[in-house]
Amino acid sequence: MVTQAAKQSVSQVIADEREVQREQVLDDLQYIRNWSIETAEKVRSGCADLQQLQMELATMKVLSSILLENNRQRMDLFGLANKAKEVNDFSIDFIAAAREGGLDI
Repeated sequence: MVTQAAKQSVSQVIADEREVQREQVLDDLQYIRNWSIETAEKVRSGCADLQQLQMELATMKVLSSILLENNRQRMDLFGLANKAKEVNDFSIDFIAAAREGGLDI
């Protein structure tokens, strides 16, 4: 059936896009974590220039707020906040699906 193949194809595209967006959210969070660890190491080892750290901190505050908002929008748009809920753009006729699966209804 062409319709079934089309639905499966669209479902795969949606699933692929969700995965790309999920990976981007994780990459953004990892970036902030790595920067924090690197900065903490500079401070711990005494290699930190206070003026440079203040500038980096101000930059990271702005960047992290942008990443946070972008990630929040990605999570809402692509349904990433709720793992139990799958993105589904199709209305399913459950009776027809059960019959197609071999149930006598």
